[in-house]
Amino acid sequence: MSTIISILVTYNQLLLSQINELLIFIAKNIPLKAPKYDMTSPKYKKLTVDKLPIIKTFEHLDYNQLLNEYKLANGKDKKPVNPRGKNPVAPDTVCPRCGAPHNYIYDNAGGRGQLCCKVCDLHFSKNKVDFKTALFICPYCGHALSKKKDRKNFYVHKCVNKKCDFYLNSLAKLSSEDLEEYKKDKHKFKLHYIYREFTTNYFDVDLSSMPKGATTLRFRNFSSHVMGLCLTYNVNLGLSTRHTARALWEIHG
Repeated sequence: MSTIISILVTYNQLLLSQINELLIFIAKNIPLKAPKYDMTSPKYKKLTVDKLPIIKTFEHLDYNQLLNEYKLANGKDKKPVNPRGKNPVAPDTVCPRCGAPHNYIYDNAGGRGQLCCKVCDLHFSKNKVDFKTALFICPYCGHALSKKKDRKNFYVHKCVNKKCDFYLNSLAKLSSEDLEEYKKDKHKFKLHYIYREFTTNYFDVDLSSMPKGATTLRFRNFSSHVMGLCLTYNVNLGLSTRHTARALWEIHG
């Protein structure tokens, strides 16, 4: 009897060894089918928060001081602009950064709207009058972010640079099927760097004026554990409300 058992044990070990070698062969030579939904794809990253942008402050200068510094450094005065084109600068134009008058400002784009200050080298638009005190810079490519959406409590700033590393890396992660879908419906994907500038000052919120229970996580009919399960199935796993209710009933009773 002991001989039969030892033979069976030896045969069982031989089978396990062959199964192990077969699994190694399959893993090395037979590619497994990729999952239908790749959760690392940029298609499913609309709710992810990107890192903070670089904030560049708009420094105000004095053109008289800059002219004096130029004279001390070069031994001569900086000459005003001698306009020769067909698009002279309006007399009421002033540089928004240093305050230089129009005789130090020239048309830099042939009448298309861009002006340049000869004193501080600032390029600006003659039609833009609301200059910000701060500018948001993309941390991946160094380009200025463009304000794309104006929501109730925040602004959406987006990097529209097609050569941005963030955009190129996100584009390279798309599968062939997702790439075809991206060409048809670009709004479904988050490929560009996005920053949300919140306009609400939460330090000025009067908590005493808010409805009772609005600042707590206490629920009237269900415990916080049940509500956490509902949010996990509905948000993290992407289940519908019907499937969420079914999962709660079948898994947790």
